[in-house]
Amino acid sequence: MGRPRVEPDEYVENMLSIARQCLANGTSTVILATNHPVSKEIPHMHKDAYKDNARLYNSVLRVAIASTNHPGIQLLDMESTFRSQETPNSYLLADGVHLSEVGHIHYFAHSCDFVKATLGVIA
Repeated sequence: MGRPRVEPDEYVENMLSIARQCLANGTSTVILATNHPVSKEIPHMHKDAYKDNARLYNSVLRVAIASTNHPGIQLLDMESTFRSQETPNSYLLADGVHLSEVGHIHYFAHSCDFVKATLGVIA
């Protein structure tokens, strides 16, 4: 529990491979998203291990997308969006991982705005 099943480099390669396959099949834009922040602590592990892993995977995804420099691969940085809120933990349930109702509403609203802006959709 709390240990990644896929190493960061393999995770990034999987995500970019999916994006490349979508683009090769005619998709004009692929949006890859970071995960929202978590506050979960796992017993018998360093108290921030789960949070540190989530941050690491978000970070390697950011770097990988930036390094591709492909206009068809866009990053929806949900981690940064949630961290920019005054009380980001209020968007989580008591388990420290799953979004609360307010968190889902925020996630949905931001995602919709991002997709509309990225695809040039006028609301």
